[in-house]
Amino acid sequence: MNLQSRNGARFNEVFPEVVWASFEHLPAGTLMDVEIVRWSEAGRLDFAALQRRNVAGPRAAEQLARVQPCHFVAFDVLKLRGRDVTGRPLVERRSLLEELFAPRPGGRSAGVGRADGRQGAGLAPGTPACTPSAWKG
Repeated sequence: MNLQSRNGARFNEVFPEVVWASFEHLPAGTLMDVEIVRWSEAGRLDFAALQRRNVAGPRAAEQLARVQPCHFVAFDVLKLRGRDVTGRPLVERRSLLEELFAPRPGGRSAGVGRADGRQGAGLAPGTPACTPSAWKG
């Protein structure tokens, strides 16, 4: 699992909880367009917390991951199991994204919501490092 920015900066040590959840739920060779977010106690996005995390060292980041977990919001699937899917229509990639986060027998439940309020797919609220996904499109 490699968590990195578009510029190639690695974030594995900065957001270990996102790496753990991604590794557990995504097949090898998956590349997605995601945004890392931090929800405040009031349910708002907390950009300052993301900035603090970005400058924290690995030890501090691990501690913050336990008390102020960050999450990822998935927008698109670019590769799945090593295959480029960007040539597929958005509706197909959206379906692939929903399948990635569908409930698994004996695993964690899914329940990602969408920006339009309809049921989507993904890791349920309370699942470490994952929050309801917002969709564009």
